[in-house]
Order: sequence, then structure tokens, then C-alpha cells
Amino acid sequence: MSDPETGRSDSLRAADEREEGAPAFRVIDRRRFAADGSERSDDEQLEPAATTETEPSRAGPASATPRPATPPPTPPADAGPELATPAGSPYDDTAGSPLEPTFGTLLISLSTQALMYLGEIPDLEGGGARKDLAAARNIIDLIAVLERKTAGNLDADEAALLEQILYDLRMRFVAISRG
Repeated sequence: MSDPETGRSDSLRAADEREEGAPAFRVIDRRRFAADGSERSDDEQLEPAATTETEPSRAGPASATPRPATPPPTPPADAGPELATPAGSPYDDTAGSPLEPTFGTLLISLSTQALMYLGEIPDLEGGGARKDLAAARNIIDLIAVLERKTAGNLDADEAALLEQILYDLRMRFVAISRG
């Protein structure tokens, strides 16, 4: 709809009615490190790094004039270059081990052993690939036991991984035992 007196649309009229001097948008710098390479404190990360305010005008956003951003704080001259220290996960000591075992790592480990017994992976001691179909079948059956015992207790990714590994190992076992 447009105003019959001015011929202006509702959206242009709403832009004119905005509070004078209110910023049209605000930019917050959430980067972990400052421009000089030093690590920012939590307080600095939450403060806006650059705020661009525009004056509402009838010509539209193309004629808006941005106000300059405040420069970042400078480190003291006598401190020398401050090196960034990694923090947070996985660098802090309070977090769990980055190689924390999961159900997925158990499945991958078992499937790797089965592939080794199927002769798909060469021996680590420099020898060629050895086949031990009885050991491979034992591990495939063990993975099948895990599938039965964990039914309904896995998330979607774990269930899909288990199903895919078991299918792949069974198909390889049949192909190798027939060939």
C-alpha cells in the first residue's frame, strides 16, 4: 500500500519513522585473536569491534555514510611480541583425552582386524597379507553379537556405521571364501 498524500510505500515510511541515530546494523568481531596476533580476552570478544551506523535517508542504503570503527587496543611498547597460547579443547588438561574411545572406534578396530584376517590388509611386520578365514569369521560374528546386544541403544550414526561395516565384512568374507 502507498500513502495517497506522499505516494510512499509502507516500508519506506517505516524506515523514515526509525529512531534518528539508531544503527542500521552492528558488526561484532568474534574472532579469537586480535589483528596484532594476540589472544583476546573474553570481554574483548563480546564487545563490538566495528559498529557501522547509517543515517536513514530517502535515497536508500547506497547513500548511507558509515562511521569509522574504533581501532583495536594496542599492546604496551615494552612488552615485546606476545605469542598466542592455544587454549580450549583439546589443549587444556580438563578436557577428556582427544583419543577417547567411542563405539565407532571399537567398530573400526574390529573391522580392521577382520580385514587383516581376510587378507585385505598386509601384515604390519613386513610380510604379505595372510588369510585366516576362521579368525575373520569369529570377528564378524562378534560384531554381529554387538549389533544384537546394542539394538535400540545406538544413535543413528553408530547404527548406520555398524550396519555398513557388518554388511561389507560379510560380503567380503563370502567373496573370499568362494574364490
